[in-house]
Amino acid sequence: MTVATPAPPEDAPPRRVWRTTWPMLIGIIFTLGLLFASLFTGVYDITGGEDGWDMFFITRVPRTVALALAGAAMAMCGLVMQLLTQNKFVEPTTTGTTEWAGLGLITTMVLIPGASLTTRMIGAIIFSFVGTGIFFLFLRQVRLKSSLIVPIVGMMLGAVVGSVSTFVALKTDMLQQLSIWFTGSFTGIVRGRYELLYIVLVVLVLIFIVADRFTVAGLGKDIATNVGLNYGRVQLLGIGMVAVVTGIVTVVVGNLPFLGLIVPNIISMFRGDNLRSNLPWVVMLGMWILILADIFARTVIAPFEVPVSLVLGILGAVVLVLIFIVADRFTVAGLGKDIATNVGLNYGRVQLLGIGMVAVVTGIVTVVVGNLPFLGLIVPNIISMFRGDNLRSNLPWVVMLGMWILILADIFARTVIAPFEVPVSLVLGILGAVVFVFLLLRGRRHAH
Repeated sequence: MTVATPAPPEDAPPRRVWRTTWPMLIGIIFTLGLLFASLFTGVYDITGGEDGWDMFFITRVPRTVALALAGAAMAMCGLVMQLLTQNKFVEPTTTGTTEWAGLGLITTMVLIPGASLTTRMIGAIIFSFVGTGIFFLFLRQVRLKSSLIVPIVGMMLGAVVGSVSTFVALKTDMLQQLSIWFTGSFTGIVRGRYELLYIVLVVLVLIFIVADRFTVAGLGKDIATNVGLNYGRVQLLGIGMVAVVTGIVTVVVGNLPFLGLIVPNIISMFRGDNLRSNLPWVVMLGMWILILADIFARTVIAPFEVPVSLVLGILGAVVLVLIFIVADRFTVAGLGKDIATNVGLNYGRVQLLGIGMVAVVTGIVTVVVGNLPFLGLIVPNIISMFRGDNLRSNLPWVVMLGMWILILADIFARTVIAPFEVPVSLVLGILGAVVFVFLLLRGRRHAH
């Protein structure tokens, strides 16, 4: 007797489609709700004032549109760069792309006084493209491509380029303008100053068209070449798209740190690394985070306003630390915590104490002096080469060598182009870059 196999219910495909569609619908509704909240958040009473609705269309609408476009664009850049480098810690802030855009901006303003917004944008895009290309070329020469080495290389290049920008701005009396550009605030976004951001919509569509190629490129050069993909061309296309978006956002808005780091990592935790299916969620989550950060920045000390870059910086730092902890929890437990616990040390308490001390010192130095790049990289490595890693015996030498290097760098900065003065951060940046490259080459020789 033959038993007929029951046919699948006719409503199975619609149910499956609905299960994948309803989260997207909820996301779209939530996005529209945030856009509405942003439109009606602010000090000025748009409903009761005489020119309230004029102000609404002059300031509120452009600001909200800029928030949505900038959030989507920077999140999208982070996703593309993470695929091309196969590294979860890479985005325009950690590769120096933003600093190169700033250098292009300041160079354009110096060479073409009174340059239009479009001209500044072109300069920022060109420098972003060149800088990102340099980062990828440098990355090819580094064999130790761990999850930590790649962003450190990018931040090293960014620190040097940022120091050069500061020096140029100092020599041309544009330091205040440079600071304003890199503040990353939407207070100056009004009608007539944000329309360039619509270009990122074109880039977004192009990324969606070539999404499968970026996904394959994210598997590595060998696999991509074996399946017939021109890896170099795809990489160049990705660099160009990232440069365009970063240049536009830097010129119109300023620096938006860690947005390209936070969003792709959160999405990939839940949905994997398929660019085509993830792109709508990356775009929406980028909008959500930036709009929420901006609403918080506008209301936390109202009627004054906190730069949105400060909110993103704090949020991004927390997420970065959490990612580091999740990614390296087994390594840390195997190499540090077990051994420390076996000898009776409270590992968590000592770690918390160290973090607290570093936070206090960094906060004080940053407020009083400013950024001193690579000093904490140069000194401990030089001392450990000659004296090992015993903190108690090395501490006096670390303290003295730190003083020597900073004093010598400051003397050099004060005398090299006297009566003018070079920022000491520029001297430290160049010195730190040299030491860092030396350490990479030394580690490469040891690896062989």
